[in-house]
Amino acid sequence: MRLRSNLRRWVVFAIAWQLLVLLFVGVYVGVLSRSPQTSAAWVAPAVGLVVGTALPLQVVVAGLLRDLSR
Repeated sequence: MRLRSNLRRWVVFAIAWQLLVLLFVGVYVGVLSRSPQTSAAWVAPAVGLVVGTALPLQVVVAGLLRDLSR
């Protein structure tokens, strides 16, 4: 029972963190897209942040689902 409670708390934290990252990236892209850019490289930090925070979450969720299906 305690494991389920801890897992639920972690999932809520992970979802809140992803939403915060997406909000930050949206603001970043919104602000920088208003000024003229010479190349598309300005979007690289935003893409890196989204991918960098989403990939570990995908690995953990895949592992949890594999353990739960046993």
